[in-house]
Amino acid sequence: MSPAGTQRGGAGFTLIELMAVVLLTGIVLGAAADSYLDLSGASRVAVERSREAREAVGVLDRMARDLEGAVLLVKPGELDPLAHPWLFVAEADSEAEGARRLKFVTRSHRPRATDARESDLAVVSFVAEPDDAGTLVLRRALAPGLPEELDRSFPRDERDGADVLADGLARFGMRCLTEEGEWAASFDSTTLVHSGQLPLAVEIELAFARADEDGALVEGPLYARQVRLPLRPLDLEAELGSAEDELAQEDEEDDAEGSMTVQECLAKHPEIAAQLDVPPEVLDSIRGQPISAVGLSEEDCE
Repeated sequence: MSPAGTQRGGAGFTLIELMAVVLLTGIVLGAAADSYLDLSGASRVAVERSREAREAVGVLDRMARDLEGAVLLVKPGELDPLAHPWLFVAEADSEAEGARRLKFVTRSHRPRATDARESDLAVVSFVAEPDDAGTLVLRRALAPGLPEELDRSFPRDERDGADVLADGLARFGMRCLTEEGEWAASFDSTTLVHSGQLPLAVEIELAFARADEDGALVEGPLYARQVRLPLRPLDLEAELGSAEDELAQEDEEDDAEGSMTVQECLAKHPEIAAQLDVPPEVLDSIRGQPISAVGLSEEDCE
């Protein structure tokens, strides 16, 4: 019979074994919690970046649709510049940042389904300005129709009809491709340099601001889009002049076609051939031409 001090009561666990189980369980739960937090953080980052990318694409698509409908009517030479409302203006505070203000006439406006007739022409403005958080806010304004005179001002808040298109931007800038093949931050169709011109294309760049590990704002990925402007400036004065010239030329051709030919005149009055100071071989070669070719009129052949 074993001594009483050496016997174990039942099949229970010792205190050391229980402490070991608790310690291992804590380690496993801690590792699982860390893994969950890492996955949750990565998921939030992925969702945020996906939302940011979708928002950037939406902004670029909106601007591209407006720009692809940009149209400009060339100012007639005798017209007062202030009475000509057509314009394409891009303003920049610095060449490096690009233009942060853009205003132009577009035909991409969709008239509202109302009884009143509304033109598809509209003046669109984009303005990017700093906000209180130290980032940029981009606003878009649309005014249906054309103003009565030239208006180079930019709507800057909701009272002027400017709605927020994007906020929290770390960068925003535009550049215009001129007819000389150069990218310029500023463009003004109302001035002498680019008078009556539209840029060939517009390049848009934007990036959202992000908070780093220390909470400081840093610039996120850059999103860019080049938009070609398919419509060229319309010079009505030149077009109308060309049309008048074509009509005058057609009238001259009609008059020439309707006049009597040399052959017809000589058939009526053969004696006229002797009066003409034209060699016979030359006369034979121009018999199908109007009588004006030999200096005769309709009265001479009557």
